[in-house]
Amino acid sequence: MKEQATRLGVSDLARDDPPVGLEDYLGRLYFNVQHNPRDASVQAYFQLIDLYAWEVIETTRWMIGKKGLMTKVFQREIAAGHEVSIITFNIDLLLENALERLAHSRPGAAWGLGDAYGLFTSPKPARGSGEVFEWSGESATRIPIYKMHGSVNWVFQTRNYYPPADLVGKSGRDFWLIEDRRLPGARLRVQSSARSGRNVWYAFPLIVPPVYEKHAFIRMHLQEVWGRAEQALRAATNVVFWGYSFPVADTHARHFFQGLADQNPVLRRPVIVNPDPAAASALWSLLRADRVTQYRSAEHYLDEDSN
Repeated sequence: MKEQATRLGVSDLARDDPPVGLEDYLGRLYFNVQHNPRDASVQAYFQLIDLYAWEVIETTRWMIGKKGLMTKVFQREIAAGHEVSIITFNIDLLLENALERLAHSRPGAAWGLGDAYGLFTSPKPARGSGEVFEWSGESATRIPIYKMHGSVNWVFQTRNYYPPADLVGKSGRDFWLIEDRRLPGARLRVQSSARSGRNVWYAFPLIVPPVYEKHAFIRMHLQEVWGRAEQALRAATNVVFWGYSFPVADTHARHFFQGLADQNPVLRRPVIVNPDPAAASALWSLLRADRVTQYRSAEHYLDEDSN
């Protein structure tokens, strides 16, 4: 990794002045993988993506299975008779675990991994060795999740531990859906049902890299997700932004919401749950809002509704 960084003109990642951010360094690697895919660049790029996915899994593992505010908010919306769609840029499995807990405790909250994302006509399930999500039948899910930056449990199958360069530049690749509620930190291997040829593969996560230039990756691998999310936002009668603060580097998302605000006036009257006043300010300017209602926390949001 250090040798590759030096070749890219970043002699010391930790001490460069000014410091080199993850987006900048990954962006350089991403460019090289697409345009000059030398083995060192390809391996360095996928090592960082692997590390990024591992860190997300490890830092969210302790929250899985615990009662939380997400479940309470969903319970309230269902009780009010609202149809709920979730659009998220997170790649962890906290939403899936919250929805499965809700489905067990409340009628009308049907949920299962098989059709949770509204993506696959015939998903390829795979599992590790742990507890797994329930696998619903067709059209059972009432609360779809549109994961705009992919997910740690959506994986490509690869022959080698690190994928080839064309993984980031070739569309139409099949991918698998890992059923485990808690993903292991180590790389999974998936087994196909093929009767001949290779049937054991390494799994590599389908996640949008944290780089500034995300457009090409999204267009090749996640266009269907963004299309479904767009349909949900066009039809929305209420939009709540929870925690998302519209980072300047996320230009694809900013253009996405800005265009939809011109088509659905509900997006110009958003609710935001976020203690940061800059997040509300971003909504005012980005969506050319008529009104922004801000709550500092989910507790305040829930309390307001009960008063």
